[in-house]
Amino acid sequence: MQLKATLKRIIGGSGPNDDGSATPSSAEVDVVQQILKDEGVPFTTLADAACKACDDPCDNHLGSYPSRFNIDTTSRLLGTAKPYGRQVIISTGATNWPKEVTEESGSLAELIHEVNDSLAKKSSKGEKESWPGLFATSSFSRLAIHNGSHHSISSHDPAQHTVIVLPDFKFVTDVRESREDAKRLWSAHLDLDVGRAGIAPSSDVLSHSQSQSQSTSKSWPLPYDAVILICSHKRRDNKCGIAAPILQNAFTTVLNARQWEVHTEVDDSCMNEPSLEDISGSSAEERDLAFVQRLQASSSSSSSSGSQHEKRALILNTSHIGGHKFAGNIVVYWPSGSAVWYGRVSPKEVTAVVDETVVGGRVIPELLRAGVNIAAAGKASLNDW
Repeated sequence: MQLKATLKRIIGGSGPNDDGSATPSSAEVDVVQQILKDEGVPFTTLADAACKACDDPCDNHLGSYPSRFNIDTTSRLLGTAKPYGRQVIISTGATNWPKEVTEESGSLAELIHEVNDSLAKKSSKGEKESWPGLFATSSFSRLAIHNGSHHSISSHDPAQHTVIVLPDFKFVTDVRESREDAKRLWSAHLDLDVGRAGIAPSSDVLSHSQSQSQSTSKSWPLPYDAVILICSHKRRDNKCGIAAPILQNAFTTVLNARQWEVHTEVDDSCMNEPSLEDISGSSAEERDLAFVQRLQASSSSSSSSGSQHEKRALILNTSHIGGHKFAGNIVVYWPSGSAVWYGRVSPKEVTAVVDETVVGGRVIPELLRAGVNIAAAGKASLNDW
């Protein structure tokens, strides 16, 4: 309790550096480090990461923000992201959207929001973070709905969206802008009573509620070792629109230098394999186990034997994820179901974020807004299963 009180009390930060990056107070970093230790979360401080990751830490080859790029460098960072149960990213092919994407008339974001409001359980019983900013998605009912920069992978009708579901680490194809499809998506994949693999097509839940639907929607595991979300929502705050392309270029440059393949569109080659709807098994537990086994098999990060599989990352721009005053804002997801939300990320921090977090599975406390399913019980990396 004393640590929680201390964290809430701390207002740190020494102001922005010349390149726009931020340096939080040492007291705040110390408290966050202690919280991560108590939760068994692997971490590396930004100061240590910078020394290990870069021979020339003053090198600005990854770019920088404009001189008038002013962000909040003094407010407490950890605990500034709203906890949620699931997060969805809807294909739009855009990097900027109306201010409130769930209020855009007729949009899939609006339809999912309306369906969720009408069907989701309203009770907040048991919804509690272990520490401010650290939470398990299984303990929260909120559905976070966002638009994404990826295009639909439907070859016959781009109006049928491709929806990414996180932290499940899967994508759902051919979701139409209709209340019927939004309801089917929610019932099969977004209801918190549904496991990671989703509900089988033969389920009574779907057959009863969607008997008239002509949906061709199916789902597959995301074929990546990491998904990186970057807020680019300029209509919410101009800083995010400025930061996103600079950060995307920096992440692509560093990941490519580490021999990672970088995608900005969902790779549809995995659709040659059976969909999650084709998973056999009579119980949700059996289906979820089969899904996780497929994620482990396709992810080189799950191998401790030195897999030769080329590592791949999906980088997407997204609509508002909160905390625009802390731009640049990013979220990193792994197939294991863990994620970290970072704020105050500038190009100067990208090398450390890639090496320590994306590749190494270690949290950087100076940048941490939230940790999702990261209580690791002594694991060396959040990449581990």
